[in-house]
Amino acid sequence: MSNLNKSRQTLDEFDVEMDGVDDIDLDSRYVSDEFLDDGKDNAPPLDSSILLSLELNAPECQVRTPEQQGMWCERRAFHLGVLAKTLLKFPYCRSYLLNLCDSHKGGANSKLFGVFKGDVDDVRIYYSNKLSGEVAVLLRAYQEGSLQKCSFDEMTSLIVDEYHLSYVLFAMPLTGEILSSHKQAEANPDDNEIGKASFESKYGLSWGMATSLVRILRINHMSAETFKNLLTTTNLRLCVKLSKMYFDSYGGNSRAGFTQKELVNEGVEGLMRAADLYIYGISARFVTYATNWVKLNMSRFAKRNSLTVGVPVHVNQLVQQIILEMRKCQRATPGVLPKKEDIETALDKKFNDSVWVLAHNQFINAPAMVGCSTTSSEDGLLSFDGFVSAETPDLVTSLDGQKIFSIIEGMIDTTIGEAELKRKKPIDPQSIKISPLQARIFKMSVVDELSNAEIAERLSDELSLKLEAKNVRSEYKRAIECIRMKMAMGKIDL
Repeated sequence: MSNLNKSRQTLDEFDVEMDGVDDIDLDSRYVSDEFLDDGKDNAPPLDSSILLSLELNAPECQVRTPEQQGMWCERRAFHLGVLAKTLLKFPYCRSYLLNLCDSHKGGANSKLFGVFKGDVDDVRIYYSNKLSGEVAVLLRAYQEGSLQKCSFDEMTSLIVDEYHLSYVLFAMPLTGEILSSHKQAEANPDDNEIGKASFESKYGLSWGMATSLVRILRINHMSAETFKNLLTTTNLRLCVKLSKMYFDSYGGNSRAGFTQKELVNEGVEGLMRAADLYIYGISARFVTYATNWVKLNMSRFAKRNSLTVGVPVHVNQLVQQIILEMRKCQRATPGVLPKKEDIETALDKKFNDSVWVLAHNQFINAPAMVGCSTTSSEDGLLSFDGFVSAETPDLVTSLDGQKIFSIIEGMIDTTIGEAELKRKKPIDPQSIKISPLQARIFKMSVVDELSNAEIAERLSDELSLKLEAKNVRSEYKRAIECIRMKMAMGKIDL
């Protein structure tokens, strides 16, 4: 009954807080960027730009004051905290969090826990591996029944409120999973008992207790999503403004199939991502934090959709020969795609993987875009688009990425320590070596697409080094220089 009373209390709080959601508190700097027609019959037909302007001028999209947006962030943080604490009452969720702590090695879970540091005017959150170990000890002690230093509520308050348990890594996936499983378990009357028993077995609670907790989850998830939508819709103008600023610098109308509306869409995705990741309590306002994510999403989109490289005539002729031979083989054995070795034998010539993938993509009517890896970019660095992502459709670029990493593996010298990185020695052409740290910085920058500041923060926490963004950039450029020299000396072409 206590859980039911808590859920009713939470529902009452939810109703009270939702009363002031639609109150308009406009920013004094808010001015409409575009003038609209007044709805006269002789007005010209609306195009997509005017429709977008109509949407931005709707009451729910009007810009609010920083104070009101801060209030929304505070209320959203409250509901997310209740959400995480409720999830930790499920044994299944505690085991899930324990597995996250055990697998925390600076990779995907590197921002699982963090603490606030700094003075009043400059509060930042710092992530540390040690916090995962402390939480793992607490969770194991609770499972074994030996948790004596604090109660369960004190433990969850420490994990959620003090260590700022990540919503994206923990609460977001589990909330959707539990709500969906509970809905399925009670949806089918014929297998109702079987579904309930399966739910109880998986999540470790009786159906009545789980139903009470699920109601609290649903209420807080709905309210948190409401405030997220408010933060997103009232900042849509930010995406439009930034798309206008950077559209020309990304190629603009000179790039086929590249429009400003696509940049706006990517900016909105970055805005929604920022709403999920923003932690209330840091000095930066939500708009400042979201601006960086919007810019990052736009730049990554522009990079992924960079101009393709024209295929030389002799390569195109070879591709057509391969396609003709593939058609012959498929007629002989319907439903079976020929292998590269069979085509090489039939044509009596060798060709590289890039040509084979290009021909294969054309044969199966897949996108035939070829990524470009070059050593002559504007800043003197290598440029890799979609480097080694397994999800990218650009298989040619993926193969090039594998070649680059095979080169790097042969250049790593484990005897080079961090102290030696500080000294800028000239590169020895006879023995081109890079340190494991430089190789890791290269991977984090190119593959994980982290900024220099993010890499510096992560490595500083893990290796107990005092690294800054300029140090990371310096080591990254040295690694690139070594790779370029190695490729030039070995006459390696991509």
